[in-house]
Amino acid sequence: MILEIEALDFAYGKEKVLKNINLRAQKGELITLIGPNGSGKSTLLKCINNYLEADQGSIEIKGQSLKNYSRRELAQIIAYVPQSA
Repeated sequence: MILEIEALDFAYGKEKVLKNINLRAQKGELITLIGPNGSGKSTLLKCINNYLEADQGSIEIKGQSLKNYSRRELAQIIAYVPQSA
């Protein structure tokens, strides 16, 4: 498994944006996130890139907890280009 997310929750203050998100991606898979503005797509990507820390749940990349990676190591694994800076 390349990416595994389990029971991920995230809130901006009291506004819960991500609730019990579960996702598994294997090498070579293409995953598309779609949804209306404010549905949490960018927040999820920021959690995966470790820009935001989830309130609950876990994210593993290549079988290791996201917390075990440095920013530099993540940059070598993940390419992320936000819509705006």
